[in-house]
Amino acid sequence: MKKNFSIHENKYRYGKTTTFTDLYPQMLGKHQLSNMALAITALIESGVLLKESAVQQAVKKASLLGRMERVEENVYFDGAHNEASIDALVETIKDVFPNKNIHFIVGILKDKDYIYMLRKLEEVATSFQFVNFHHERALSASILYKHSLHSEKCITKDISKIHLKNNDNSDITIVTGSLYFLTEIRAKIVKW
Repeated sequence: MKKNFSIHENKYRYGKTTTFTDLYPQMLGKHQLSNMALAITALIESGVLLKESAVQQAVKKASLLGRMERVEENVYFDGAHNEASIDALVETIKDVFPNKNIHFIVGILKDKDYIYMLRKLEEVATSFQFVNFHHERALSASILYKHSLHSEKCITKDISKIHLKNNDNSDITIVTGSLYFLTEIRAKIVKW
């Protein structure tokens, strides 16, 4: 597929003839605009006839579990489990929540570059809560604690003891790391 599409200021263009305007994704992050444009392009290239109103609605409603997913007011789940996804998460936080306190709840697998992940998250973090979770490849919260350079940090050994809400309702909590961690925390403490 040749790159014959673009997205600029919530306007998608394909070639010289197809344009969709007023595209406002609920998924946070600039990278989601690129993902949206790629999805629309794939549909067009597959021969699907698209109406602008249908595209606008689809973009507005599209979501993905564990990708800057809002689970409660000011609480998000993001399965940032590698360098690229950590970079996207930090960029999104800087863009969407520039003046907010960011509290991370983190669980990572031991075969990931957790040092890189910590350094990136430390760029925007107000505090860390490192959590033990049940997976054969889970990295101990104490190792994350030891390697974190942040001054505001703690360890939670029992995942059911996590509190998603902060004292200040304007603060943002982001649960991040392994998708296995997000799955476990969702099963134990998120109320649907």
